[in-house]
Amino acid sequence: MKLEIKRIGNSNGLILPMEFVGRLKPDRGNWLHVTVNRDGTLHRSPYDPIFEKGRRSLRRR
Repeated sequence: MKLEIKRIGNSNGLILPMEFVGRLKPDRGNWLHVTVNRDGTLHRSPYDPIFEKGRRSLRRR
């Protein structure tokens, strides 16, 4: 899926197509967790604070 980075106020942002929104089912105000894989591709998932806490503890080692 090709997304264009757009100016939103004083920031840059992405407008998510309905196809993407339909798959992920996010609500306004929710967070997404995005990671960059070694090959440069992005992986997105709903934000999970428990997962984030575990990920941070692994990065400290």
